[in-house]
Amino acid sequence: MFPEPATETPDLVESWPYTFQQIETDSPLYEYLSIYATELARLDAFIDELYEQRFIETATGVELTQLGAPLGVKRRADETDEQFRYRLKLRKAVASSNGTAEDIRGIITQAVDDDATSEITVGVVEGAPVLLFIIPPDLLADVPITSSQLSATLNRAMPCGSGVQIVSGDDIFTFYEDDTDAASYEAGFGEGVWTG
Repeated sequence: MFPEPATETPDLVESWPYTFQQIETDSPLYEYLSIYATELARLDAFIDELYEQRFIETATGVELTQLGAPLGVKRRADETDEQFRYRLKLRKAVASSNGTAEDIRGIITQAVDDDATSEITVGVVEGAPVLLFIIPPDLLADVPITSSQLSATLNRAMPCGSGVQIVSGDDIFTFYEDDTDAASYEAGFGEGVWTG
């Protein structure tokens, strides 16, 4: 196992293996060790940056764009690193989804805010294989993609023939469907009521 490289000149001087040779601060050897320490520090920084560029969370620029290829995600024109990183993280989560309501809910809470799970309402669209997510507008405000782009991404996680619909807002107009009240249950378009 190799020791951690010393990147400071005094550390190199202290670990100099030849005890018969004293290194003075004004000597050419000290100057050489200073240059060597600078290059070691530069190499350490380069290795750290190279390591960081391998992960979606920390990569930037071209390296981040290249990380999208295995996931089948291409960077859009004028898309920032933040927006592209966000889409990559979602695509990665979508790829591991089994299409269950809980999986989709987990992806949505990752998409908006992990601490906001209690603020998201999950339901179904009557007569259609569609999950309905009602998300308060303040949670969607910080999302770097549009609601329709988020819906399209989530639809990829759903089983074939089913989908996701995202609704933003606190007051949502829906049709009251109470099958015990025949008149309201059969109400057509334009005859809906506010439900809360």
